[in-house]
Amino acid sequence: MQVARFYPRIRYQKWYFEQKYGYKNKRVAIESFHGNVLLWAEEVTKVGLFDGSAKLALDIGSAYGFTVDLLSKLGYAAFGVDVSDYALREGRGLGIESMIHSEASHLPFTANSFDLVTCFEVLEHLYHPEGTLRAVGELTKHGGTFLMTTPTVTPLAHIMSFLVGETHSGHPSMKRPEEWVRILEETGFKTVKARTFSFLPVPPTIFDRYFTVDCKASLASHVRIVAQKD
Repeated sequence: MQVARFYPRIRYQKWYFEQKYGYKNKRVAIESFHGNVLLWAEEVTKVGLFDGSAKLALDIGSAYGFTVDLLSKLGYAAFGVDVSDYALREGRGLGIESMIHSEASHLPFTANSFDLVTCFEVLEHLYHPEGTLRAVGELTKHGGTFLMTTPTVTPLAHIMSFLVGETHSGHPSMKRPEEWVRILEETGFKTVKARTFSFLPVPPTIFDRYFTVDCKASLASHVRIVAQKD
């Protein structure tokens, strides 16, 4: 992920992933949550996103590569990018190899390459997410799909960020759902659909899953968005 101006790359080291978030212990919960988001996107777009055979996928801000592994299990030739050398090393130690170090706005891939691009809980960390979304638009094939989740701008979202120790400087690009939709449409995507939801306060390590509930925007903590390339 491209790092916000106020946060040096050292921020995304062991203390961030493990001491702060216990990331490795949440693998099953993360894969399950992202699988559910993928299922929602498939229902919305009527595109067979769970059939990755002969398709290419890219996960931006891949961290240890849990989503890369999930997409690989679905048949995609899946790749991941992240700015954290520590996260990439941890992922490779878990046997997830197809990941490289890269800024999110300068992705080293050929235009019109990917059938599916995912970006989960990343854009809020970036100082200029519009540049990343332009890059995504260039890399996504015509007829391809982009899928993202990010915190939204509500009192609940700010409370949840505070509870996990994320300040405004760590999340400089919190936007309302309609702003993300507008940016994606200006980038060349069509059929942009957004659904707001909230995480329930159940630790994901208890049941190896995140519990969420769909709700109206004013009560939501997050939004998931799916868009298709013209």
